[in-house]
Amino acid sequence: MTTSPLQSSLLTWLDTRAEMAVYAITHGRLAYGNQSFDAQMRDDATLLAEFIARPRSLPAHVPPVAGKAADATPVALPAQTLRDGTHADASDRIEAQEWLVPTCDGPIVIGCFRTQATSSANHALLRVALHDALTDLPNRSLLEDRLFQAIARSRRNRKLAALLYLDLDQFKPVNDRYGHQAGDIVLQTVAGRMLACVRETDTVARLGGDEFAIVLDEIDQQEQAEIVAAKLIAAIGEPITLPEGATVNVSCSIGVVLCPTNGVNLISLMQAADQAMYTCKGTGSGRYCLSTAAPPAIEPGNWMEDNEAEMIGVPEIDRQHETLIALANRLHRAIEDSEDYVLQSALLDELVSYTQYHFASEEALMDRYKDPNAEAHKRQHAQLVAQVQFFRHALSNSDSQMILSALRPWLIRHIRSYDRALGAFLMTRKAREPGASPS
Repeated sequence: MTTSPLQSSLLTWLDTRAEMAVYAITHGRLAYGNQSFDAQMRDDATLLAEFIARPRSLPAHVPPVAGKAADATPVALPAQTLRDGTHADASDRIEAQEWLVPTCDGPIVIGCFRTQATSSANHALLRVALHDALTDLPNRSLLEDRLFQAIARSRRNRKLAALLYLDLDQFKPVNDRYGHQAGDIVLQTVAGRMLACVRETDTVARLGGDEFAIVLDEIDQQEQAEIVAAKLIAAIGEPITLPEGATVNVSCSIGVVLCPTNGVNLISLMQAADQAMYTCKGTGSGRYCLSTAAPPAIEPGNWMEDNEAEMIGVPEIDRQHETLIALANRLHRAIEDSEDYVLQSALLDELVSYTQYHFASEEALMDRYKDPNAEAHKRQHAQLVAQVQFFRHALSNSDSQMILSALRPWLIRHIRSYDRALGAFLMTRKAREPGASPS
């Protein structure tokens, strides 16, 4: 059978350019391995031989494949561990996702795994996207994910979760007198002191400027949150010595909310914490205030709500944004409920497919109305689609929580930046051309 130019090009790319290690095993022998696979396995002949010889069994819920039907559906096999992650760096763990493909010549095992270099690069990129550059604390996007997880655990385990919003007092005079470099040192010092006041399971995040937030996960009573708030006030209030010898003092005001006491929804809790913090600032520095907010009568229970994306005023695109958020929520529920890999993978595929359709719809509007920002917007689309490869790596390596941490900013940031600008442009064009409607 001849190979078409398209097939030849695909095989060349798979063999020489694909970052994923891809291989095929048949009759107990390695039938194919691309360059990434060879690079990963060439220095450990023992591991390679053991890996190829491993028995592959079907999952318990999948019946054995009958006969040698050439058109039988590939079956996902249990993940194969190549290397366990060390305690210090669990990202070293490598697992291969495999499928059994029945053919007329017998079953073929097709597998792939991400290489160590790819894994390190993906984790590095994700860390940059989800952490504050100055303090290395989680940023707002990662805080929201951690808070949502804490809310979910609070519901399941009938314990409390607390959110503390913290704003520094007397910070502006430090910047004004000693300069921004001194201000940066103060922020880094304060970040370290906050981390020393909480448990490893808690989250300290920088929201921007001199505002921080802390999630206390699974606490038994309100007093525990108050004790942490008091410790924070005392620690932050200690003098800070700058490199040139000057000593400065800052204090803080803290707003404290509890889940479920003040609400069970991410947005309402964050709003209540912000309000409590500013109420506290009005009573003097170095204090904390407990929120008096009552839970809203009706609170949404989704991971992402439609209003988080902010409608851009173009009906066609707004409807697509609602669908994207619904699909993301379905994937989140499947991960939270520990559904099997096949379902999670199918939901991720559905989300990705609809995202590509959505991008095509936007690009058609850009071309139709000659959007001057179209080139940059399309480049952003290409980058977002490329980042989906990271989600697939994470899912195939049982790193579902990493998907949850990355998925919200991946979706929401684009809508709030490029899509909002596109909406404003299309609305302007619509106003100028009454007969033309972007929807």
